[in-house]
Amino acid sequence: MTPLAEDSIPSQYRRIARGFGETFWDEEARLLRDPGRPGKHLTRDSLYFARILLDLREEPQSARAAGIVDAVLATQITREGSEHRGNFPWGAEDGEAGTWDPNWACFNAQTLLEILVWHRARLPDAAVARAERALALCAMHDQARWVAPAYTNIALLSSLCLAGAGELLRDRGFAAAGRDKLREVNACVAATGAFDEYNSPTYTAVNLRTLAGLLAFAKDGEVLGIAEKLRRFQWEELLDRVHLPSGQLAGPHGRAYGRDMLRDTRGHAKWYLHRAIGDGFRIGVEAAGTPSDLFPGLMITDPDCPEYLKEAWSRRRFPRTVEMVTDSCSRSTPLPEARRFPPLWRSRAGADAWRALVESKGAPGTPGFLGQVQTATTHLAALFCLGSASAETMGDQAQPVIAHWANADRTDRGNSFAVLGLRERDGRLERFGGAVLCCAQHGGRVLGLMRFGADPEDRSAPAAPRAVLAFQINADANPEVVVHGAQSGAGGEAEDEAVPLHRGIVFRSNGVLCGARILQARVPGAKVTSALRELAAPGAGPEGELGAHLILEPVELKLGQEAYVAFAIEVCEETRSGGLGGLAGRLLAAKVDADRSAGGRVRLLWGAHLQLETSVKVMDIMGWLDPEGEVRT
Repeated sequence: MTPLAEDSIPSQYRRIARGFGETFWDEEARLLRDPGRPGKHLTRDSLYFARILLDLREEPQSARAAGIVDAVLATQITREGSEHRGNFPWGAEDGEAGTWDPNWACFNAQTLLEILVWHRARLPDAAVARAERALALCAMHDQARWVAPAYTNIALLSSLCLAGAGELLRDRGFAAAGRDKLREVNACVAATGAFDEYNSPTYTAVNLRTLAGLLAFAKDGEVLGIAEKLRRFQWEELLDRVHLPSGQLAGPHGRAYGRDMLRDTRGHAKWYLHRAIGDGFRIGVEAAGTPSDLFPGLMITDPDCPEYLKEAWSRRRFPRTVEMVTDSCSRSTPLPEARRFPPLWRSRAGADAWRALVESKGAPGTPGFLGQVQTATTHLAALFCLGSASAETMGDQAQPVIAHWANADRTDRGNSFAVLGLRERDGRLERFGGAVLCCAQHGGRVLGLMRFGADPEDRSAPAAPRAVLAFQINADANPEVVVHGAQSGAGGEAEDEAVPLHRGIVFRSNGVLCGARILQARVPGAKVTSALRELAAPGAGPEGELGAHLILEPVELKLGQEAYVAFAIEVCEETRSGGLGGLAGRLLAAKVDADRSAGGRVRLLWGAHLQLETSVKVMDIMGWLDPEGEVRT
């Protein structure tokens, strides 16, 4: 191996990854300690560290890696008849009883393939044989599970697990299954023209790493062709929303663990973008003392962004708006139950059900399509970016409405303004799976409506002792807060202050204005109040957040009831928008169209270019799939 220059990108990335590994290395256990669970040791991430050590091609580190491989494989569930057979627990001490995440088999299969193909000669023969047996068990697990193709990152990993095991172990059954799974994913993406886990700062990168693995380990021509096509398409989708001024992947995000990719090491896409674009795209926080710190040391072997895509991206200018269909549902085919429930991560519906899922999407990009679509709109301006989803449930890690702009004081973090549907328990905010945000966007303006639906995890009716429609801004944006023309304070001066959100509120920070106004709130049985509070929502940075909150207590709804909160937001550059007064005036122009709001539907208007009409009934999971729940803009 040719020594790398100390300042090269691979050396930099490997140094970051090794920093975490060495910090949490336990020589006696031959595993990495779990920083979040004292006394526990990591399985998947220890295997990652073994691959990173093997990449060094140094004998002492290879011996240490071999010990890690043995220790991790000892935790694999091998008992005949176990539903977890072939899978791994998160923690080495968790055992079979504590094994719950079915994704660990394909994650570990990816690393086993990398170790066996790239570093076989550096391991003892016994360790190689054991790793091959473990890989076969992973493939058996994933073949039996047959994950949904709409669960994008895991479906791709499952394809890699099966196709890679088929090639390495010369097992035609695994190879055929891997090819079939990849065909399903390709059909699912092609139907709508987007990845179901759309625009994710984390899982976009997981997809790129997995597709790189398929290109490295597969030999089947069809598999290679699909993998390369999807890789290029993933890069196109990623570059569409890169916003250099803020250092962010602009929203909305189907899945995001944080609201600032600069300060969150789980935003893995930043490593691919930094390598492709160079120092013009900032990394921000390199290490946070969590297993995510290992990722840059894993992706350094992956192929870079195609040059023609880099060149096309470099010619793009501000302002511009990007819109894409992220999901769809045709009215000409039956709607399979598997599209709603159970959640895809735990569903085992089988190949026929997944074929029906793909068919139910229809082809929204073709003439004559009749059905509903979910869209993502992103406006990229010189100082800020703003994105919104036409309909998105607040379960899991969705960021349906979010804006970003640069932090004037720090280059390792950015500013964000987000709209979230939450519930409050014991003074803490958490995601409210029964909240659904529906939006229409034009430039820097969004008309929105929070309606309610069944919880995606258990299908229960929406209920919360205290629900919150939150307009959140990071505390270190140091915002000046203005409520209907009167300064309210900033940061620590504004805790638990009542605010008339129906008259509008504006946050001013670093040359950007973020305004919000409640147009109407109709939730049966709920007391409606509002407050300005220092209270962080899930996904906030360690510095905390300031939130303008519309509070509903309690929320206890049933299917078919009508309940909603209508709102308007605008994000703009202060010097080009008439300042605070101009924004406050524009917010007052947004309204509920009383003449066109009836029969369980509400229509919102804002000027000549922006309108939103949708149902306000409490519906089943993913209500937008039904004609009744369609969101019209």
